[in-house]
Amino acid sequence: RPRQMCIRDSPESMAFIRLIVALFFCLSFVVLQPILKPYVRRDVSAFSMAEQVLIFVLILGYSFIFMFERFRVFLPVDDSGQNPISLILAFTSTEQIAILIVVIVTILAAVVSLVVIRQWLKGTQNRDFVLKETMQPPVLTLRKEHRFHLFLSHVWSTGQDQVAAIKRQMQLHLPELRIFLDVDDLQDIGALEHHVKESSVILLFLSRGYFTSTNCNRELSAAKEMAKPIILVLECDVTKGGYADLEQARQDCPRSHRQFVFEEPDGTPREAIAWHRVKEFQLCALKLIAGTVLSHTPQYASMVEGVTPGATPRDTKVQALEQAPALHPSTARSRGNFRRVELCLIDELSFSKLYFASRPPFLYASRNNSGAEAVVYDLANGFRAEQKPAVRTVPPTALRRSIRGMAGSTDDFGSPSARVHISGQIFVLYLNTETWQGDRGQALAAEVRAARAIGMRIVMLHENDASRGGCAFARFFQTTPGDLIDSGLYDQLAIAMHASEYRHVSLLLAAQSLGALVAVSGGNLSARSVLRTARTRLQLRGRACSSVGDGLEESIDPEHGQATRDTLRELAVQELSLIHI
Repeated sequence: RPRQMCIRDSPESMAFIRLIVALFFCLSFVVLQPILKPYVRRDVSAFSMAEQVLIFVLILGYSFIFMFERFRVFLPVDDSGQNPISLILAFTSTEQIAILIVVIVTILAAVVSLVVIRQWLKGTQNRDFVLKETMQPPVLTLRKEHRFHLFLSHVWSTGQDQVAAIKRQMQLHLPELRIFLDVDDLQDIGALEHHVKESSVILLFLSRGYFTSTNCNRELSAAKEMAKPIILVLECDVTKGGYADLEQARQDCPRSHRQFVFEEPDGTPREAIAWHRVKEFQLCALKLIAGTVLSHTPQYASMVEGVTPGATPRDTKVQALEQAPALHPSTARSRGNFRRVELCLIDELSFSKLYFASRPPFLYASRNNSGAEAVVYDLANGFRAEQKPAVRTVPPTALRRSIRGMAGSTDDFGSPSARVHISGQIFVLYLNTETWQGDRGQALAAEVRAARAIGMRIVMLHENDASRGGCAFARFFQTTPGDLIDSGLYDQLAIAMHASEYRHVSLLLAAQSLGALVAVSGGNLSARSVLRTARTRLQLRGRACSSVGDGLEESIDPEHGQATRDTLRELAVQELSLIHI
């Protein structure tokens, strides 16, 4: 109210001064906003800037109109017909000023619209990491003494290709993340320690030869001396120079560095992020890496208990006062005294988005297959109630007949009727250290032979978690009965069942291998999902169809070629027209 009275009651002679003051404040805001960065979100900051520029243009335009009207009183048109005002203000009428204001405002609105459209198109790609709690992009900040959020320490011989992939993928999902990679950023080999110093977090990519590399040991020593936070990423593919487990890497590490590398500051064992060469598992690893990096940035430093290494008392106080409220507690996952920021994709795959084109299948877990029942129940329980597959541990009737038929007690073994009755039922074969062992292993082999004889679909799950009996897949070429290997049991890929954070990803991949489709926005199905289900259903009918998916290329038995194509086309049309979520 006092402000309104001051504006309304001020004399007309103050009008131009008020315009000048308004221009000064608008211009100050436009100049200071990029420096002070008062807004966390970039889109909000952009809209604020556009608003201030718009106000500045309107006030400036009105100032010109005000001066034009005042000058017209004191500077009338001369005898030659020329208006002296146009020589001063470059306008011959107030209409010209108004038109220019409208044009500038229109251009500004168009620019803002393009920014909004660009942001929308970027959002539809769904590839950026967002905070799991708020579904908003994380804020990437750096201390003033740092240039990089992450330093990638690796040995060239066994880690160069994978750390390059890590940097490329990380910057795809977090475009503002600054990552140091020697081939991109190193100008002088003597400056390694300096680059470690100007990095917030050090990632150690553990592969064969890392701990014997001179430069890697230099980076490691510098990180230890500077008490840098580190992330362990373990190459798991032993054929590519990886380690079978973290203990092997520990044995290769020099004793002087073991405590720093493999123990947290509080003495608890440091966990390593497993790096697998399957894109779904790599995405999981990238989220873990990015979440750890974020937890050591000023914006989220309050997640780490105690004082961040290298922080001064003033830094710590500023973080506590300004940054502590930045993260909701449920956005982080605890690990010892450390909490990692939890990230996800905007349209991340989950069991809630999976469904079956027809009714859910029956999943058979043999009692002769140790551990299969528990894994199959874990898999089934992930689905929504209406899409949950039924689990049975008693062989289906057709399978029992097939087993008896192979033993010679019936004459309907492998008949067409048996194949019809087995449709919609899936044999889940769980591969671990106890599979194929002893009498139960022989009984399981008999069931697998019988299932294959009647065309029952088999989905294989390969356990990789040592605590659940995981082992290398090569083991099964020594333990599996030879006739099953020779007949092509392992021609199809088994789904890798990994531990910890990767377990959920394994279950999702297993669910899709059962034939589950992915619902996308608006209730439509992706063509890839439709064709994958069509291929599965064709296989159940005994047709030969393969490689339907990314390239949409078929390899079809010539004898059934046209029939297979027609059936595939028919099934795809059915899926697209009849399935609505």
